[in-house]
Amino acid sequence: MKIFSGILKAVTSFLLTVLGAAFVFIEGYLLFTGDFLLFEVQAIAFLQMLLRLCLALMAMVLGIFGLIKRGRSQLFESIVLLAVTIVIAPFLTNGFGMYFILFALLLVIANALYKRFAEVK
Repeated sequence: MKIFSGILKAVTSFLLTVLGAAFVFIEGYLLFTGDFLLFEVQAIAFLQMLLRLCLALMAMVLGIFGLIKRGRSQLFESIVLLAVTIVIAPFLTNGFGMYFILFALLLVIANALYKRFAEVK
């Protein structure tokens, strides 16, 4: 179980990093090219794009921390990511926040298992 929890944490962190980096690129491109100016209510469109970019950045950074800091569980950080994604996801327009909820939940489970079985005490 010790090896499984370490592998699950590493794989989940890697997938979260890749997913976060992809959405950072997509949402950053849309935000900085002024795509929000095409919407009727530009302030709301800007806020939605900014929230999507912040969510993707947070997920990517947490995934990178999971890969770099191997000897420590990021259980608290992954719980915060899950809480933030649950709060932000209903306000996003295209529904990709649901994927971050699933990955954040998987990361919470992986970090909880890692903390229970593999973390050095």
